Amino acid sequence: MPAQVYGELRPDATQGEKIVLKQLRDNLPKEYSIYVECPLPSKHRIQRFPDFIVLTNYGVIVLEVKDWVALRRADRYHAEVITRTGETRQEKNPVVSVRDMALALENLLKTQGQKIDWGYAVILPNLPPTILANLRIAWGETQVLGQDDLRPNIVLKRLSATRPSWSNHTLSREQLRAIRQIINPLVEFEHPQRPAIVLDEVQERIVLEPTRSEQEIPKVEKPVAQQLTIGVSEAELVKDELPKEAQHLVQSLHVRLVRGAAGSGKTIVLTQRARYLAAQYPEWNILVLTYNRPLSEQLQQILSTSSNVKVSTLHALCLSIWEQNGHKITLMENTLSEWVKGQQTRYPIIRKVGASFLAEEIKWIKDVGFEEQSAYLLAIRRGLGKQRLSAAEKSAIYEVMEAFDRRKDALREMDWAEFPTLTWKALKEGKLQTNLFDAILIDEAQDFAPQWIQIVKALLKPNGLLFLADDPSQSIFRFFSWREKGVEVVGRTRHLKVPYRNTYEIYRAASSLIENDPLLKEQLREEEFLPAEIDPHSMRHGPKPILAQQASFEQECRYLHDQVRYLIQKGFKTAQILILHPRRNKIEDLTKALRGTGVTIETLLRAKGLEFDVVFISQAHLIFENATDSERTSHALRQLFMAMTRARQQLTLCYQGALPRPLQALEEHVEWVRN
Repeated sequence: MPAQVYGELRPDATQGEKIVLKQLRDNLPKEYSIYVECPLPSKHRIQRFPDFIVLTNYGVIVLEVKDWVALRRADRYHAEVITRTGETRQEKNPVVSVRDMALALENLLKTQGQKIDWGYAVILPNLPPTILANLRIAWGETQVLGQDDLRPNIVLKRLSATRPSWSNHTLSREQLRAIRQIINPLVEFEHPQRPAIVLDEVQERIVLEPTRSEQEIPKVEKPVAQQLTIGVSEAELVKDELPKEAQHLVQSLHVRLVRGAAGSGKTIVLTQRARYLAAQYPEWNILVLTYNRPLSEQLQQILSTSSNVKVSTLHALCLSIWEQNGHKITLMENTLSEWVKGQQTRYPIIRKVGASFLAEEIKWIKDVGFEEQSAYLLAIRRGLGKQRLSAAEKSAIYEVMEAFDRRKDALREMDWAEFPTLTWKALKEGKLQTNLFDAILIDEAQDFAPQWIQIVKALLKPNGLLFLADDPSQSIFRFFSWREKGVEVVGRTRHLKVPYRNTYEIYRAASSLIENDPLLKEQLREEEFLPAEIDPHSMRHGPKPILAQQASFEQECRYLHDQVRYLIQKGFKTAQILILHPRRNKIEDLTKALRGTGVTIETLLRAKGLEFDVVFISQAHLIFENATDSERTSHALRQLFMAMTRARQQLTLCYQGALPRPLQALEEHVEWVRN
């Protein structure tokens, strides 16, 4: 296997840099890491540093590439270079420059307590051995390398020889991890109110993945012999015979899906990827989309230093596009449901299938984006609310939807369910104009409907980058495969399998709820989802989750208040305590009961993508109140799994009455508190 490459060459990289990167990647062992033009910290901003830093099992080697094709003369301090156009220019001795970079890196390592071997060299891939031999006399025997020095059988020896000292000390895993943090600051993720998180090697590779497809690098003919004597002779100019197409990298459409279990670092990887792209391409217009507003606000705070990154929910983005085009719109969240309830006497189909089911069916139709009734009649309904519908019933439902779409003042007051459909239609017909994005990154992408993805594609430049992070096991709003969404992810998927967020005890309890769900198993099998690696030896440990039975909601409120006060006295920050409830109409009651504590109180569904040290789930039994069939039960279990995996250290579930049957899977994984 080739060496691991982190990062990519800039679009205008020289042919020599491309050749060197290919040879280093192909000829170094897989244990070596090659950092390409990696950003290193400075006082003011992230900046580029040397062309390549090679992280080996004994230290770091700093390499700089010069794409010189001919020299007129050279001495200890300078080189007179003949360009490809025949002009002559003065260059400083590049060995001195790369040595300064290596010393700067050594100082960074020392400040972090890392004293390791380091080396440096200049690589001149276009110059013949005779010229290189003379340059080594002036610039250092081991600090000047050519193409021949990168061959498989000698490259390791040549790189090792660039070190000023020879300790032959093999670096430990902890040392390599610390060095990675210094070489690549994006490895360390700083989160508000919490200690920094260090990305693992898999996460780091995704963050620094090249954005352009590799092109074949033409073979470089050996230059003709040049009679360079240091400081004396002229060199013969070598013509640039490379085809024009090979002198730049053509950016291509790039789709990447990062798929992983809850807490495996998908959001962190997406955030750091956005930071990397923003630094790598300051001219790019980058968009980060999320499903819910709380996560969007959190990511806005984290990405606030990247001026070319916009963070938004899809609905807020669509609303801004309408407003930019001069339309004043009010979004109403329950307009569709209320309208359907009020039409029961007019449309018998509503009474027959039920207002709630019919409203959900209309939302599903709009999510998929059916533009003709015939397409809906042929479609197979998957997901929550599935029931057999005849062609006549489907036709009647579609007619109700069309009536809803024709209602008065539709463009001034829109329901959330219809808003993406109307936005996509307006974009497609050219009625809305907006700026396009070079890259769009979507977190919690499993909850994006096919119609939403159509909008995303419409806002992406033709050769743009689409980066998706999802977890199908947390599909609690809707479930569509990526094929149904019109995005090909086969061969473009990376998997994160280690759940870092939760303790072993919390994740084991949460996963027990869904691991035997037959419907979820079937859906995950279709999505090629790899299960999390739940390892008690490598995961953090903590107390078992608490399952607390309460006599009433009032008693539960007192219990939560006392528990929160106790945690604050123990030193927990209020910003890291979350209380969740299945119903919105109970949030006000909880807020009153916990007034003055400063903790976060949210509905269950608004917790997607968030994480807190301590999580309380209030009245958990209500999650299963409408779980009257296998699909609704599966949906409820996913909601609870999502909510439970928000907790990093401690988790408590409260309930009243008898323990709901779906929660019995928790019995051996929790501590019981019964009243």
